[in-house]
Amino acid sequence: MVNLDELKQEVEELIRSKRVARINFVGVTPWWGRDHRGYTSDHVDEDGIVGKLRWFLRTVYNRFCVKNLNSYDEADSYVFEYLGSGNRKSLYIFKVTDSRSRPNKKYEELNRVNVTIRGKEQENLIPRDMNFTLEILRSNDDPKYDEIVVGGVLITIAFLGIGFSPNRGFGRFIPAECNDTVAKDICSSVIEGKIIDAFNKFYEKFREIEKGCNRINSWEESHVPLAPLTESNGQDRIQIIEACNKNDIIDVLNVIHKSLLKSSFKSNIRDPAPHIHTWIYGLPRNASITVPTTLIDIRDVEIKEKVGENNVRKEIEDLFENLKKSGNIKIIERYDKRANKQVHYLRSPSGYYKLEGSKLTDVKRESMFIISPIRTSNNSYTISILPFLSLKDNEEVLDNLVHIGIHDGKTIHIVPLKEIISMNKADSYLFDKEKELAINNKDLSFPDNVSKLIQVYTTALKDNIMKECR
Repeated sequence: MVNLDELKQEVEELIRSKRVARINFVGVTPWWGRDHRGYTSDHVDEDGIVGKLRWFLRTVYNRFCVKNLNSYDEADSYVFEYLGSGNRKSLYIFKVTDSRSRPNKKYEELNRVNVTIRGKEQENLIPRDMNFTLEILRSNDDPKYDEIVVGGVLITIAFLGIGFSPNRGFGRFIPAECNDTVAKDICSSVIEGKIIDAFNKFYEKFREIEKGCNRINSWEESHVPLAPLTESNGQDRIQIIEACNKNDIIDVLNVIHKSLLKSSFKSNIRDPAPHIHTWIYGLPRNASITVPTTLIDIRDVEIKEKVGENNVRKEIEDLFENLKKSGNIKIIERYDKRANKQVHYLRSPSGYYKLEGSKLTDVKRESMFIISPIRTSNNSYTISILPFLSLKDNEEVLDNLVHIGIHDGKTIHIVPLKEIISMNKADSYLFDKEKELAINNKDLSFPDNVSKLIQVYTTALKDNIMKECR
């Protein structure tokens, strides 16, 4: 006969012997995870934590270890050794328990929430307050990677974020306490909101364990993102905007959201802005928009006549015809309550797209910039920018990237972006109004190359956060 109490005790002792860490996490920013129905989840998913941890560790290996920066392959060979892959079992088991989720109607005030769920049933989509417990178990007896795994988890969950929209401040959690936790010194820095200290301690421990990792690779030589530095004069260092200090997380997240909008770079929100290169903050950044127009026929809609010297005119003409035939560009009627009449609108794609031949497609690219609210010891918030920079892949993205805008209710302007980052080429592509606006802000409009573009828009992001914070 099996004694269930004894069996239970044996199982618990086995778990304790394999347990590397058991950490109670407390939410410091809203949780916006998604379940299979698209609703805000009431449970933190282990796979989401492990996936983000793998990504972070790969950026660390890319920064300090690998010789080939053309792909993730070399970094994967390190990470998969202990966190596993599709065909290799992980040495570590992650288990979330005691998820405690609470709806918070206050989060309806967040700009990003309003934009994302506008027109939908809101109650099940609004972010929530969340706490949970994470257990990390090891399947073997070798503790070699314990400090990297636990320290990496603490950094990931506290500063990189998990769930939906983590790069914009959602999904941050800190330990309730450290006690005997592995990587206790990192844990203490995380709780105190000392992000530079936490990263420094993690990098120091990482180098102790991975003894061959004594490189400091350059983001300008890389196709893959590199973990941010803590001591650097370049744009790839962690930046803390301490002067932006607020007590309400709603205010903090709204500052972050607004600082990334193209409108924050304009003096007039209605100004055209193909010369403002916010695609560097991540893609997609596009939508199908409608603008009021005079009573015109779809055949009267024009494209910009001057498209430069690289013979893209035919491709854009073919694209334009394809978009009209597919219904992506059309004239529609809407009733205007104020004017008490039917008004004609031109509907068109707008924003950034990839142009290959005469085919227009969405471009998806994770932002290189993680903007993280940091809760300080007095329970207020500062904002930090974590740049995971790379150059070579951004240069490739720019090759086929176009910007689409609408002018005067009847002119659709399609601009190949590679041709307008230099002033000497932009004249062939921009309307007079656009050229005037671009010349008034040359640094952001005409960086001349992608490396300089990344540098100036890293600085601009910090400046925008300061502006929105005021």
